[in-house]
Amino acid sequence: MRPVVHSKSAVGVGREPESHQHVEFVFDRGARRWSQSSPGPRSGGPTSRRSFTSAQKLEHLAAYEAAAQDGQGGAYLRSHGLYSSLISEWRRLRDAGVLAGKKPGEKIGRLTGEQAEMARLRRQLDKAERRLATTEVALDIMGKAHDLLEVLTKRAQDDSEHTTH
Repeated sequence: MRPVVHSKSAVGVGREPESHQHVEFVFDRGARRWSQSSPGPRSGGPTSRRSFTSAQKLEHLAAYEAAAQDGQGGAYLRSHGLYSSLISEWRRLRDAGVLAGKKPGEKIGRLTGEQAEMARLRRQLDKAERRLATTEVALDIMGKAHDLLEVLTKRAQDDSEHTTH
């Protein structure tokens, strides 16, 4: 698709009426607006879509997940010009084992039924493991609370025996 370009002359502010400046406007289809053409990386019209190799996708996933652990996931996405939907898609592909072992430029394609089932089961297993870890921590805390209450109860009984004798 070629960009839609309009040209017109504009009189500069504070200039003589005879001095005209040629201004070019380009319609940015992605942003759905007209903008003044200026020299720079985007002055040649719309840019082509970025593509990422399997290795780059895996690197971005690892870096994003590390940043998300620190609460900086959104900042990582903004700094690299990525969308959360890309991360979700790449995570789905990674969990299905589609990204592993792919050569640069090799087509990834759609998940087979077996790969989709494996990804679903991996997600289910991860969720169950997280739930188990949470339950184990809760049980540990409850055990410690029980022990503390027993110590306090024994101490209160010992104190009441000493005061009554």
